Amino acid sequence: MNTPNAFADLFHTAVLGSDEPDVANIPCHISGSFMRGAQLDYGRQFNAVLEMPLGFGLRDAYNLGEPVKLQLGPDEIYAVLFVERDRKLASRNFLRAYLVKESSLPQ
Repeated sequence: MNTPNAFADLFHTAVLGSDEPDVANIPCHISGSFMRGAQLDYGRQFNAVLEMPLGFGLRDAYNLGEPVKLQLGPDEIYAVLFVERDRKLASRNFLRAYLVKESSLPQ
């Protein structure tokens, strides 16, 4: 995993901005997707990639129908499209999530 550059709040079913997150202040590394136009198999494009340590319950909404949201900082909200586990080396055992920026909270 790359060196953390942000802290995320994870919401499985909560209303963003008003409820307590399911997990708060998760160290993570987020970067923009430089592969513009990259698509997952169901047609949605992702515009950010997040790396996060194991053990925080990050998942995608596959088979559940409930969108999983991440809030980074006070106003950036992302939907989790797809999560994969990177375990090429024991020292690099982490989750990688592909995200879509949903909106920003009003200030």
